[in-house]
Amino acid sequence: MDNLLAAKELFVKYGGSHFQMAREEEYDRYRSFGVSKKQEMVWAEEQEKEYLTKLNRESDAFEIERLISGLEFYLSNYYLRTVVLQMFETVSLKDSLLDSFSKVLISERVLDLVANSHATADIVTAGCTLASRLLQSVMHNPTTVAPAYSKLSYLTNILTEDTIKLRAASDLERCGV
Repeated sequence: MDNLLAAKELFVKYGGSHFQMAREEEYDRYRSFGVSKKQEMVWAEEQEKEYLTKLNRESDAFEIERLISGLEFYLSNYYLRTVVLQMFETVSLKDSLLDSFSKVLISERVLDLVANSHATADIVTAGCTLASRLLQSVMHNPTTVAPAYSKLSYLTNILTEDTIKLRAASDLERCGV
């Protein structure tokens, strides 16, 4: 196998995270390929665009949140302003497809991106506006939960109306609302 291809496979498998590679004892192997930071940025941008493409096509709330989670993981390591803003715009357009729990989870991802040291004033404003709108919707509408979450036994105690609304209220405080 070509070294660059093997390196890219590891990069993608671990979301570009050197920490995750090291945790799984793959970092030394990855480092032996001599991948430059520039190449990592190219791969990260490819992955981020792939996530955005999938996100634009998706209509299932659980899958939308899963894609946002993956994209946020890449963005936490390889922050691209334009991708962040595109993600915010896409989430905004998909608002009506989202259940209450997905809105809370996505808002938390958005707020984490806003807290990133690379966030510019326009990203902070756009992210806080989006998160606030999603969370206000959770607070002022009946609580809904996508069926896929209900199938995950570890979420049983988290998927109550009280817990979801308390979490949304706490997240609203992060927005300064």
